[in-house]
Amino acid sequence: MNREARKSGQLMNALVHGRLKDVTRMLAAGASLRASREENIHPMAVAAAHGHVHIIKALVRSGAEIEATCTSRVKSDGYCCETNPNWPYLNGFTALHIAAILGKVRAMLVLLQLGANPNSSDTRGVTPVMMACQGVRCCRPSTPNQAEMLNSLLKAGADVELEDGTGLLAIHFAASHCETQVVELLLSKAPSTLNHATHKGFTPLAAAAEWCRESTMSLLLSAGASDLSAWAEKGMNSLNAAAKLGKGSSVRFLLKNGFEAVGGKPAIADAMRTSVQYGHIDMLTILLNVEGDEKQEVWANQFVYCSHETVDVGLAPARDFPSTHAIMAIAFGCPLLHTAAKYCAIPAIRVLLSAGALAGKADYQGKVAEDAIGVYHHERNGSVEAAVRALLLKGPAFRARSWAWPATMNAALGRPSRNLHPSSVPKTPMGWQTFQQLDVKLFSRCFTWVRAHM
Repeated sequence: MNREARKSGQLMNALVHGRLKDVTRMLAAGASLRASREENIHPMAVAAAHGHVHIIKALVRSGAEIEATCTSRVKSDGYCCETNPNWPYLNGFTALHIAAILGKVRAMLVLLQLGANPNSSDTRGVTPVMMACQGVRCCRPSTPNQAEMLNSLLKAGADVELEDGTGLLAIHFAASHCETQVVELLLSKAPSTLNHATHKGFTPLAAAAEWCRESTMSLLLSAGASDLSAWAEKGMNSLNAAAKLGKGSSVRFLLKNGFEAVGGKPAIADAMRTSVQYGHIDMLTILLNVEGDEKQEVWANQFVYCSHETVDVGLAPARDFPSTHAIMAIAFGCPLLHTAAKYCAIPAIRVLLSAGALAGKADYQGKVAEDAIGVYHHERNGSVEAAVRALLLKGPAFRARSWAWPATMNAALGRPSRNLHPSSVPKTPMGWQTFQQLDVKLFSRCFTWVRAHM
């Protein structure tokens, strides 16, 4: 190790441990205020990360650049400070970014007093106010100072309407990570951000849904949050965002409290398509039961449509988009079972067939589910596709198994009821009634006999 590198290491060690006298002595002896060559980490950033206020002041007096950015080249797989101590220095953060994300309130206040720019952005366009909202949970598990930090940044001139490179605003970060009072504060400063959608249509309501923050979703919905414009323009809504990640509690909350805000019934069909695509069978089950067991068959045979780019949303207001989407699904979409077949999603196919999906139902091109097998599967696999085809051919058997034994039959046999439809036993469209099997052989014989005597 050369002499310069050794001095740099000694300075960094003193900065980390807050040894002001050692830092002052080394600065007086000519220690460099620039970033170390190997790691590109500035002394100011290290002082801010550890909240050493007096060292920050000493560095500024010595001529350190307060807006210096860090772009550490140290490689690590960690994405938080416990597993990767250099994480805060990887993105082009300034000292103010680092103090904000690590919750170093006093350091942040001092930096602002010394002239740090509250609207500086890193390499991704992220600002200090966004980082104050996000925080690093492993380093700052509680958030008692977030409101204080945000108020300080706002007083210093922070602009909460600035977007990062993907279109995210501070309110998206707050909706994901902060208590409701922080979200409320941001809305009071910029009400127009309530329904702001990112480049991919991600709204603050969707951000709260992804993190299952029901209190934040309640606040946003009561303030008038709506995904209709985002869904019309970008093909995304909060129900879809929650279904994509398998967030069942958010899906249930939105269905109960924000049904119209997320797009109504057409949005449910779209969320079912997403559940199939990403393999969240529990989400699919929740959505199929949205109107109870008796309507499962209706939902299982819904047409879905995912090519929103071809819809000219200028023909109708965003509030009319759900009905437009439903029309496009019928005109240019396909039954939900086709989507499951395209992804070779065998668990989803089982659930849909059991719910009453018709394998022979054709799309707008006249193709049935069997014709769609493997179209979207990332790797064509003959054995998997054969299994899907065999499953689709068993569609009538799945439908028969989904019907229930009458309660009277169970009573006569002295067995507990397994009726799937407590209110009534649904009739089959073929004109006869079959029962949920308690004995596979009995079921097989009954079904064969009926078929043979038609």
